[in-house]
Amino acid sequence: MEAILDRWTPENTDTNIPRVSIDDRNGNRRISTRFLEDGSYLRVKNITIGYDFKDLLGMKAVSSFRAYFSVQNAFTFTKYPGLDPEIQANANDTRGLGISSDLSVGIDWGTVPAARVMTLGFNCEF
Repeated sequence: MEAILDRWTPENTDTNIPRVSIDDRNGNRRISTRFLEDGSYLRVKNITIGYDFKDLLGMKAVSSFRAYFSVQNAFTFTKYPGLDPEIQANANDTRGLGISSDLSVGIDWGTVPAARVMTLGFNCEF
C-alpha cells in the first residue's frame, strides 16, 4: 500500500498515517474503523467456450469432437486496494492479537488470492 510511504516520521508530522513500529506501540492492531475499506466487487468466476467439430471432420465413427477453453476466476472488478476483496480468515490469523477468530472475519490478513486457472481441452466420443 503506497499510503504507508506518507506515514508519520519526525520529518513528516503533517499526516494521518501512524508511525511504523515493530512492537505496535501505537495500538494499531486494535479493532477500529480506521482501516475500513470499500470491499464491493464484481467477479466473473467461470467462463467456458467450446465448439463441436464433428461436422467438419466428416467421420461417421466420431459422434462428437469438442474443443473447449475454460477460465476460472477470470475477472474481478473492484476499487479495493488489497490483494483480493473476497478475504478469508482462520483461527491462526488472530494469534497474539487478543481477539477471537469470530471477530477476525472481515479482516484482510493479506491471504493469497484465488488463482486464475486456464484449461484447454478436447473431448472425443466414438
